[in-house]
Amino acid sequence: MADLYRLIYKSAASTKINKKELRDILFTSLENNRSAGVTGALVATHSHFLQFLEGDFDQVNETFFRITQDPRHRDIKLVSFGPAEKQIFTQWKMKAFGIFELNLKQEQSLKQQYGVEDDGVRLPVEESQALALLLDVELAV
Repeated sequence: MADLYRLIYKSAASTKINKKELRDILFTSLENNRSAGVTGALVATHSHFLQFLEGDFDQVNETFFRITQDPRHRDIKLVSFGPAEKQIFTQWKMKAFGIFELNLKQEQSLKQQYGVEDDGVRLPVEESQALALLLDVELAV
């Protein structure tokens, strides 16, 4: 990969997110990311998305633009977009984590650490906290 860029955004879901919805998004993202050469991860609560995209500048930018046109997202906030020294998502064209599927003890721990938003874990809008949350969620599943 020539120059590596990472983009992180948070959005509110237009409708309540459930396991089936998350799976549908994952399968669509896998296909789109495979053809674009983009890798990443998606963290979802019942009400919000936090997504991480990596790849070359143009492909990541185009992928993000396509997402902004998706009616499943509203109130999109760009957390960060810039060059990345190292690729985090080497194995994932797209990986999805539904925090609402965690056991109660793990979810409570994440709520204590990151806060509560719409009865779910608050998805942070600070880059370092977003990356920390992703690591914590990955370790929890």
